[in-house]
Amino acid sequence: MACPGILALAGTARANGAFPDSEAILLPDEDPHQVVLGTNFGLVISEDDGATWRWICESPMTTGAHFFSLAAVPSRRLFTVSREGLARSDDRGCTWDLAGGALTGLSVVDAFPDPVQPGRVLAAAWRAGDASTSFAVFESLDGGMTFGEPLLRLSPLVDVSGLETAASDPRVIVVTTLDARDNHPRLVRSLDAGRTWTTFDLQPFVSAREARIIAVNPGDARQTFLRVIGRAPDGVVSETLAVVTDHGDAISVTTPVVVSDGRLTAFLHRPDGTILAAGVRASPRDPPVGFRSRDGGQTFQPWNPQMRMRSLRQRSGRMYAAADNILDGMAVAVATDEDGPWRPLMNYASVLSVRACGRTSCQADCAAKATLALWDQSICAAPSQPLDAAVDIGGDAAPAPRAGAGACGCRLGRDKCARGPSGGCLFLLMATCCAGRVRRRFYCARLRASRKDDPR
Repeated sequence: MACPGILALAGTARANGAFPDSEAILLPDEDPHQVVLGTNFGLVISEDDGATWRWICESPMTTGAHFFSLAAVPSRRLFTVSREGLARSDDRGCTWDLAGGALTGLSVVDAFPDPVQPGRVLAAAWRAGDASTSFAVFESLDGGMTFGEPLLRLSPLVDVSGLETAASDPRVIVVTTLDARDNHPRLVRSLDAGRTWTTFDLQPFVSAREARIIAVNPGDARQTFLRVIGRAPDGVVSETLAVVTDHGDAISVTTPVVVSDGRLTAFLHRPDGTILAAGVRASPRDPPVGFRSRDGGQTFQPWNPQMRMRSLRQRSGRMYAAADNILDGMAVAVATDEDGPWRPLMNYASVLSVRACGRTSCQADCAAKATLALWDQSICAAPSQPLDAAVDIGGDAAPAPRAGAGACGCRLGRDKCARGPSGGCLFLLMATCCAGRVRRRFYCARLRASRKDDPR
C-alpha cells in the first residue's frame, strides 16, 4: 500500500506520496505481444513484447490504485481498486469508469474478476467512516458496471482481507476475514456461487494473525494458498505461506514457508504444476528470498529469484517479473526458465513517451517524475507515434536508459544497467534529485541506501 502524502503535491497524482514503484505484471491473452506494468503512478505499457514502452498517468478515478487485474477473454477490460471505488477501463487506462449499483458510495477493499466468465466480478466493500456498517461481498454480472445486493454480509468489526473464485469451478468462492476485536482469522467458503456459506476457523492453524488470499489452485478448487502476516511487539513483520485444503466439512492447513523479518511479494503457479514464491527481507541490504515446490505445495525448497520481485506471471512459456526499479536496476524482466537467466526488459528511464491519450492530462505528472530523475524531461513532449512491429525477445540486450534519468541515471553500457545502479550513476541521480525541493530528500534517502548495497 502507498504511504500517505510524502511526495504528493496538491492537485496532482504523484505516486500517492510513495516512492515510484511497480505493483503488478499483466499479460492479456487477447493481445499476445502486450505487456502491462501496473505501478503506483499509472500504467506502463508495451505493445511489442517489451521492445518499447509508453506511460499513462493516474486519473482522478484511479488515485491510489492497486490490485490491478484483467477480465477473462474475450473481454479487454482492466480493473483496479482505488480510493474512489472499483474502476474499469476498456482502453488500457486512457479512460476509466467507476462501478455503480450497490457499490456506489462504498469503499472497495478488494476485487476479483472471474478468470473464466468475462462478465463476472466480485468485490468486497464497506461504508468507510460508519462504524455501524459491515463489510460485504458483492457480485457483478455485467463486467463490473453494476453490482447487486450482497452475496455475503459480515458482522460489524469483521473485515474482508481477501476474496477469489476458483478457475476450475467458478461456483467456489473463497473469502478470508479478520475480526478486528481479537485479530481472529477465518476462511468463509461457498460451493454454490454465494447462495450458502461455510465458515472455518483459521486461528488454530495460524494463530491470531491476518490471513490474505494469494491464490486458489487453478486446477484444484479445494486448495487455497494464504499469506499469513505476523507482527511482533517490536514491529518486526514476518510472513508465512499457508496451504489450506478443503475437505468439505473441515479444513487442514500446512505452513511450509516462513519469511522471518520480511514479506512475501510474488507467487506463480506454473502450468507444469511448479509453484514459485518470492519475497524480500525488511532490510534492503539483504538479498531477495525465494521458494519452489514441485509436489503441489506440500514442501518447498529454496529458490533464487535473482531480483526483488513485485509480481510474477507467465504466458506462452515466458515468465515476466516486476522488480525494484532502484535496487534491481530494472522494472520488468523476462525469462524462459525459472532459474534464469532473467533479461531486463525495461526500467522507468526506458519509457519513450506519454501515451497519446494522456498527452494533455499527464503533462504535470510527467514533469514531476522528471524532477525526481525517474526519466528525462524530453519524454513528456516526445511524440506518441505508432509502435514498431513485434520483435523477437530472445536476445539478451536491454533497452538503454536515457541520459541523466532512471535506475542508472547516465549513459552506461547496457550490461551495467542490467546489473543495477553504479556509483557514478547514483551520484548524478542524487545530484539531480537533491537539487530540488525538500520533498525530494525522501527519494534520495532510498538512493543512498541502494548505493550502500552496490558491491562496486
